[in-house]
Amino acid sequence: MTFQLMAPTTDLIHWTSGGITGPVWLESEGRCFPEREWSDFSVAVVRGFVHFTNELITAPVGQRRLVRFLYGPFSVFLTRIDDEYLECSTNSGGRLPDWTAVRPFAEWRASLWSEAEGLLDACTVNRWRSSEVDALTSLLAHG
Repeated sequence: MTFQLMAPTTDLIHWTSGGITGPVWLESEGRCFPEREWSDFSVAVVRGFVHFTNELITAPVGQRRLVRFLYGPFSVFLTRIDDEYLECSTNSGGRLPDWTAVRPFAEWRASLWSEAEGLLDACTVNRWRSSEVDALTSLLAHG
């Protein structure tokens, strides 16, 4: 079972506070987390996934990182299960994961970077700047 982060650039909103919201969710075998087209601070959430993916690239096997969606009790554990694979476990606030999926690290990273670059391109076209946009830009440049 594989998984993918979805962050389409439709319906993005740049708030006067500087935050950028839009759809962002995970998909695996037809299941969506937190739900299909979940609205959240999409740049911040994607930045979290990129940041922790970068950390896990060189982390020892068994290391995991917690990524939180900013609205609701929704979180994701990313775990380096061996030299080639990453595990994703989603949780909507309960004691047990909603679902768990595994994907080759290189495939996950390429897919994640593609979604992140799409978000940054949309921000550039709209001339949106924020600390989250700057942080995501830096992470992609150094990852």
